[in-house]
Amino acid sequence: ERHAPWPRPEEHAVDWGVIEAAVSHQFRPRDNKWESANTRITVAQSMFNRTLAEARPGKSTEFFRVVGKTACVYHLDLGEGEPRTIRVLRRSLDATETKQDVLDTIKSQGLTRLCLQHFCSRVTIPFTPKMPSLRGYVLKSREGMPTVMVEDRTDGEIAREPLSMVPISNEPEHVAESHRFASFQYFVYQLSGQEMVVSSCTRIVTSEGRSVWTEPVLFSVDR
Repeated sequence: ERHAPWPRPEEHAVDWGVIEAAVSHQFRPRDNKWESANTRITVAQSMFNRTLAEARPGKSTEFFRVVGKTACVYHLDLGEGEPRTIRVLRRSLDATETKQDVLDTIKSQGLTRLCLQHFCSRVTIPFTPKMPSLRGYVLKSREGMPTVMVEDRTDGEIAREPLSMVPISNEPEHVAESHRFASFQYFVYQLSGQEMVVSSCTRIVTSEGRSVWTEPVLFSVDR
């Protein structure tokens, strides 16, 4: 289902909440290591409150997006010596999600994003899909210090669709994207010495027609 693009936070008033202390966790795939740093964040309060009261699988509004079992709202990273950055906080609607689940998802996205950068640097066709980076935040001021996932913004998003080597329809757009993804699958399989494969992704459809992939599902010999 496609919808109107989510409003850019710069284009409407956002009632940012209280400033919270947090610890950011980023995975560096080139070095195969995690980096942690103290930071401060604030969440778009009305959006967050609406997700608590109304979010459920399949329901999206102008205040929040629901993707699978994840509700997405804006948050502002005030940083420690870094520029103020608006990203998207992905709040799981699945109460069983653990901190390790969040970190595993971030690591999978980081590895796939690095492979995608290598792929795009070597292909000879005009093909430049992007993959937003993920990071984890431990919210130190909240009960239980929950770990949440945060995604770089993709402006102009109108839908998220499953992406695999089997197209979701016979539309030329879907067939072409599945062929591109199948090429990427084979590239990763060979690049990893036949030890890893990207089974599927989610395709972010944008109003500008940009190609953005996220939420990869990985299989490897050790997992």
